[in-house]
Amino acid sequence: MLDEDKIALDHSAYPELADELIKLFATQVEGGKRYDLASDGRCRANATYFHSHETDTIDRLWFAICDC
Repeated sequence: MLDEDKIALDHSAYPELADELIKLFATQVEGGKRYDLASDGRCRANATYFHSHETDTIDRLWFAICDC
């Protein structure tokens, strides 16, 4: 997917919100799969790899897409 087709959603200021949301899926987390850690890792990776030739200004990023 091209970057111009992505809507970047910075949630650096609210990491605890993501933690609370993932807890809603407790059966997946408790079943041995560490979705809690993986979700946070993906957000951090998104922030790092998005605009790879620029210095990071955020540390957590989700993407949305729009078929507009």
